Amino acid sequence: MLRSDITKLTAGLWLAWAAASSPSMRAQPPDPPAKAGTPAAEPSAAPFEMPSLGDELLESGTLEQPGLEAVESASEPVAATGDEKPRAGRWKVSPHLRLEAMYDDNIFIQPTGKVADFVFTAAPGLTVGYWDYEEEMERYLDRERSATLIDRGAGSFLVLDYTAILLGFVETSSQDAFDQDALLDVRWRLEKLTLGASSHFESKSEADIDVGGRVRRTAVATEVTADYQLSERTSVAVNFYNVIQDRETFVRTLEWRNEDYLDYQLTPLLRAGLGGAVGRLEVEDHADQVFERILGRVNFESTAKLSFDARGGVEFRQSDGPLGDRADPVFNVTARYSLAEATLVALDGHRRVEPSSSRPDEDYVATGVSLRFERTLRTGLRFSVEGGYEHTDYTESSGLAPRRDDFFFVRAGLLYNFARWGNAGISYEYRENDSSRGGSSFENNRVTFQVSLIY
Repeated sequence: MLRSDITKLTAGLWLAWAAASSPSMRAQPPDPPAKAGTPAAEPSAAPFEMPSLGDELLESGTLEQPGLEAVESASEPVAATGDEKPRAGRWKVSPHLRLEAMYDDNIFIQPTGKVADFVFTAAPGLTVGYWDYEEEMERYLDRERSATLIDRGAGSFLVLDYTAILLGFVETSSQDAFDQDALLDVRWRLEKLTLGASSHFESKSEADIDVGGRVRRTAVATEVTADYQLSERTSVAVNFYNVIQDRETFVRTLEWRNEDYLDYQLTPLLRAGLGGAVGRLEVEDHADQVFERILGRVNFESTAKLSFDARGGVEFRQSDGPLGDRADPVFNVTARYSLAEATLVALDGHRRVEPSSSRPDEDYVATGVSLRFERTLRTGLRFSVEGGYEHTDYTESSGLAPRRDDFFFVRAGLLYNFARWGNAGISYEYRENDSSRGGSSFENNRVTFQVSLIY
């Protein structure tokens, strides 16, 4: 009797334990609610890291598609578990398309005799890329990478993007053009060493303020970079650059530059570095130039709230031609501040020395600043307004009258992300240039409507 009771009790306890441990019998925690307009199982895109709409004309569709992500292959793993980074499909193939209709009241940026026209743009393209991590893929395609001294993102990647750009003018058909934009970008990350290389090719028909009219510009910018972590706080960066600029019927320039830095992590959020650069500028059929730069840089980044990057120093430039020798301060400053969850304020400033295509024996020093405000009004709808000013001072060396330009612009736009794979927007831009060379002054109004798709 006792043995029978013990047997029954043991069987009852075993059945109770089995039922309690069964997955179907456990209480399942509810799934977290998904935000409106965002797939429940995926992180939402950053609400404001987007370029201004007016900047998208004649740019690579994939590289300027804010808030859009590549679609994942169904045959690839979706996510990792535990503390690992998500590893959704490493290879991405993303066709993209941008359509634009723009009204431009001064397509040749002339002071008098303005020519107005409607310009239509169709820009199909394809991006093929490999990323170690899904997060890095999203940051790359959305152009959300900050200008840190050493990119602290994880993993390696390889990206190849090509965009064909067809421009059609309603009235001025002589300006119809077939433009191209291609990019190859590679990064290989080891434990302490990060190697990178990129090459960007552009062939575009556009209005050029230096020339004072529309011109076809072909440019190839190539860079090779290496960052090595010497210790927990110290790193060294070695960079090589090559830039070719060729404006049709104007001079062709070729620049070589080596730029190196020694960086030190002052605090977890603050990094500083000292460095220098040497380079050579070859100007077609004119005197070449050599230059040296003494440089410093500082980077501060406080999560997504505030980021600040400043680089600057003094450039010494020498030439056997009319330019002679000169020294100029140079700098580049970028600051981003999130006033609220859906509001961004961005400040950019620069001072740089550039060769002039219209005056081959001269350089010009361009000093400028721009301020941008972006606000998410509702799910998928974003408003942006931006304004800027740039003063350009040409060197006085070729016997021509001195030239100085004062350029400013203001631009406002609305962009609506109607899906993860598409957006539509409208923008208005006013530009004005006041130049001591009368033929280079102009006023310009442009209204643009665009639709962008990426798969």
